[in-house]
Amino acid sequence: MQLLIIIILKKYVIRYLSPDDPDLLVLESAIDELRNAQTANEKAKANQNLTAATEHMHLKLQGLYLGLSVTDDRYCTQIRTDLASYNQIIGHSKYNEKVDQYNAEVLGKFPANILAQLTGVPKLESFR
Repeated sequence: MQLLIIIILKKYVIRYLSPDDPDLLVLESAIDELRNAQTANEKAKANQNLTAATEHMHLKLQGLYLGLSVTDDRYCTQIRTDLASYNQIIGHSKYNEKVDQYNAEVLGKFPANILAQLTGVPKLESFR
């Protein structure tokens, strides 16, 4: 969902910036990074980069001499708000806490630690 929101933002950004604008290229790179992220750590880093690129793009659009249309300004602000909301939800998720607990209490204790090594069960990755 988050990625879809950013792709829609890009659609509006293209109305005001040239396709070879360096900030637009950074946003596209961040979108691709999130699309291609495989692990939880890669996704967390990609999410941080995408959030930073989106925030920078929002500030750039706000500073344009011609300015955004009222509708586009409202829409871009809503996208920024939605992204912040998703990041807030992720930040309050108990996922990382549960991963740490599982790694320590299940995989970190006998006999699971030995069985995990013998069978190749890896520790879970956190979203940090």
